[in-house]
Amino acid sequence: MTDGAQYSQTLHERSVLTANMCLEAQQRTTRPLVFNSPPPWTFSALKGPTKRQSR
Repeated sequence: MTDGAQYSQTLHERSVLTANMCLEAQQRTTRPLVFNSPPPWTFSALKGPTKRQSR
């Protein structure tokens, strides 16, 4: 096996392992993951500064 193939396979196995750990942690807790349900202040931050904040 070449170095590139070995590297990509190792990278793939690590990413699958990380995803599985995240899913298991999500199932263990009742609190949803952040990227599944963003807190309300992220929406106001994405829209940009309000008129109150601009000056």
